[in-house]
Amino acid sequence: MRVAFRTDASHRIGGGHVMRCSNLADCLVRHGHDVVFLCRQSAGHLCEYLEGRGFLVRRLAGHSSQEHAGADSASNILSRTVLADAELDESLSLVKSLGSVDWLVVDHYDIGMKWESAMRKQCRRILVFDDKANEDHDYAILLNPAHCTGMEEKYTGLVAATTTKLLGVDF
Repeated sequence: MRVAFRTDASHRIGGGHVMRCSNLADCLVRHGHDVVFLCRQSAGHLCEYLEGRGFLVRRLAGHSSQEHAGADSASNILSRTVLADAELDESLSLVKSLGSVDWLVVDHYDIGMKWESAMRKQCRRILVFDDKANEDHDYAILLNPAHCTGMEEKYTGLVAATTTKLLGVDF
């Protein structure tokens, strides 16, 4: 089975997403599965760390710090929209180049429904780590390992009824 991970690390977002995914990837490799990471080369990325652990890493182009600015001005929102579309095009191209992808694992706050829906055409199934419960998604499995009361209700209306939800510290 081939599993692709779309996750990033940077000075802005930290390295937790990559660490969480690399632990799952280790388990998959031990069970004989093929693993590849799709990661953006932003300041503070962990691509070499992943490669040092033996994982194949396909790198997406980096962004300038201006593109990561947190202001909500109209021009910055437009910039983020353009970046999201570029991310989608670049990611689609990379995933297509991999051939058959059985699972796409996404652990990324800046990727949402539009990206996931487009990827659904290229991957058999999608699993998303989501610990925010704040936007619509399009995937087969939702994984939120956080401890939070009322977590099931937080996802009402955000995921399809057919989505398998793995919620809580048991996961």
